[in-house]
Amino acid sequence: MVACATLARDAAHFTVLVAYSLATLGRENYVHEAVHTRGHFLQRYAWFRHIRAMHREHHRRPSTNLGFCDPVHDAVLGTLSLVDEV
Repeated sequence: MVACATLARDAAHFTVLVAYSLATLGRENYVHEAVHTRGHFLQRYAWFRHIRAMHREHHRRPSTNLGFCDPVHDAVLGTLSLVDEV
């Protein structure tokens, strides 16, 4: 009985992990496409302009700013390159 409960819990955790991963991938694909689209409606938001500036820096220095929408991994791995422009 305990094994069934553990298996069900693990399956639920796995399902949540897969759903989160797919949602993150979808979000990053959408935002990445928007970054490369002139006049995208997201351009009106400061957070998007910041992401766009960080991404331009990534194109200038490809070994930096690898975490597209989330700079936490770059900060931990030492690949974060901050930009002044927004």
